[in-house]
Amino acid sequence: MQGKSQYNFDFFSFACPDGFKENIVGYVKDLGNKSLQFLHNNEFNVYENGELVGKTRRYMFERPRGFLTKNQNTYYASIWKGQNHLIYPLNVKDSEFYYLIYQGDKMIATIKIDEFTTQKSEYSIYAINEADADFLFIITTLLDFQNLESFDSGNTYTKPSFVSDDLEYFKNKFDPNFIDRIKANN
Repeated sequence: MQGKSQYNFDFFSFACPDGFKENIVGYVKDLGNKSLQFLHNNEFNVYENGELVGKTRRYMFERPRGFLTKNQNTYYASIWKGQNHLIYPLNVKDSEFYYLIYQGDKMIATIKIDEFTTQKSEYSIYAINEADADFLFIITTLLDFQNLESFDSGNTYTKPSFVSDDLEYFKNKFDPNFIDRIKANN
């Protein structure tokens, strides 16, 4: 991607963190209440003009739902030019899909998935600040790649692959008026 700056990307496999044990899926940690957390063992790195400016990791975790079943959720942690972000995927009404971008406890952006197919994916990005534009464009590209990379021309899905089976988990992070407020200020 080129614009004012030239960006390069790589995926970096990182070592098992302290307190986790290695597992085929990722790394497993006992949280003390029979919950397991799986840490995806890849990190997405972004370089601007040769300097590392961003890192993003995907975290997956499960909560017991029954005797043999679990609810699974995914979120992303990202550092961009010294700023920490948490990214929560959310589906609303099982047909509207979003990524909620938080800096601390404040939502700074929402990425709405308008259409996703093998041939064409469309997103609308709503942000408080234009200064975050490079980060939001790059993170949208990463999320698109990670959640649609298994598509081929014969696949047709009704949901992106991030969608958890625990639909209510991140609902408290969603502000249904956020997009309307952004539109009103532009």
